[in-house]
Amino acid sequence: MTDTATTTPHDDASEDSPRSTADLEREVRTATRNGRYALIAALCAAVISSGVSAGSAIYVSQHQLDRTQRVEAVQMLRDNRQAAYTELVAALTAYVYGLGALIGELNQSIPDVEEIRAQVADLFGERWMRFGRAMTGAELVGTEELAGAIDEFGGTVTKFLTDHLQPFVRRNLAEPGTSVDDLRRDGPSLVTAVEQMAAEAEDFTHTIVEQGRRDLGIGP
Repeated sequence: MTDTATTTPHDDASEDSPRSTADLEREVRTATRNGRYALIAALCAAVISSGVSAGSAIYVSQHQLDRTQRVEAVQMLRDNRQAAYTELVAALTAYVYGLGALIGELNQSIPDVEEIRAQVADLFGERWMRFGRAMTGAELVGTEELAGAIDEFGGTVTKFLTDHLQPFVRRNLAEPGTSVDDLRRDGPSLVTAVEQMAAEAEDFTHTIVEQGRRDLGIGP
């Protein structure tokens, strides 16, 4: 009688078991590897995201800082201009006042030599020094338009001093012995020159005010 081999379900399971275990191990390794990749990708995304956020924050902060600094610089320049323009007008007004005082002395029926000498010394002294400082200060912070006007008026003042006031001083005040007749002779021409200088100064004052309003943004 021939033996017939009988295959049992247990034998089939034994043959399939190694393959199932290998497949499971591969799946575990694959899942683990994929998990690591996913974790790395997530970490990279987080780093990139935080880097972009930080970069954006830095850019915004720097932009705001730059804007604030620009605004502060503009305001500082405006304040400096306002102070310089105001001082220029004040110094010019004081100088014109000195010119007026000199005219008053020269127009006296009996001119006082010593008083005229004092008025001239005042014009060449503190009044002139203050006016010179004011012109320099306004040129430093002012616009090119105002600087041009200052240069032009400075030339007018220089011409007045060299062509009229200084010659009068040399003829009548440099040496003792000046008589009333000398002052009456030379006085009228100097009065005319001083009056012209005062008119030029008044025009320059209007120029400062008009240009100042434009430069400070408070008028046309």
